[in-house]
Amino acid sequence: MAGAGRTVKNFRAAGKRQANPVFRATSLWEASALAVSIHTISYFTVMAPIAWVVYRKFGLSLLRTAWVNMDWVWAGALVVTGVAVLLK
Repeated sequence: MAGAGRTVKNFRAAGKRQANPVFRATSLWEASALAVSIHTISYFTVMAPIAWVVYRKFGLSLLRTAWVNMDWVWAGALVVTGVAVLLK
C-alpha cells in the first residue's frame, strides 16, 4: 500500500496505541498547565531570536518610528471576530 492509503492505515493504527505516560495528565488542571507551558516555551523559543535579530539589525530606532498601538489592533481583531460570528 502506498501514498494516502498508508497514511490512513498508520492513522488508524495510532489510535490503538497507548498514549505516552510521560504526557498523560490526570486532571483538567494538569492538562491545561501542560498546554500553557508548551505554548509559552514555544512562543518564547520562536520570538526571542526574531526580536534579537530585529534589535541587532535596526536597533531601537525602529520602535521610535514604527510603533503600533496594540490596543487598537486588539480591539479591531475583536470587532472583526464578532462580526464574523454574527454573519455565520
